[in-house]
Amino acid sequence: MEQHVDVAILARDPGAERSIDEMAAVCASRHRVPLLTLCPDDEFEPGRSTEVAVAVARREVEAHYAAVIRRHLRHGVDDIVVQRDDQRVQVTITVDRSMSAQTIFRVADRARQAVREYDALTPAVDVSIVRAETRIG
Repeated sequence: MEQHVDVAILARDPGAERSIDEMAAVCASRHRVPLLTLCPDDEFEPGRSTEVAVAVARREVEAHYAAVIRRHLRHGVDDIVVQRDDQRVQVTITVDRSMSAQTIFRVADRARQAVREYDALTPAVDVSIVRAETRIG
């Protein structure tokens, strides 16, 4: 995996056991690539149904990033949104409007560190901190 991969697709017969032939799927998972598993009996047609399945797989990967970040943060945050693309992981964190600038810098650094520990191969990590319009909690 020398370059970005949007999604990996694994074709498997329904009820089939996992096998060594699926090592590419393991590699994709370790590189935080969304994985879509299809069976010959699936009713996927080119177009909307596959696009939805790919979007769900991508969202699952991004949700894992958000969960890892949330575990690393010591300060309460309202929301964490992660978007992964070919060159970066973009993290947007919403914090309470009363949070100090120094604390915001610590939150951003910890979020960046969490992403690096979880995915050392991503070329760039961008962290944006947004103060909530109203008090959180």
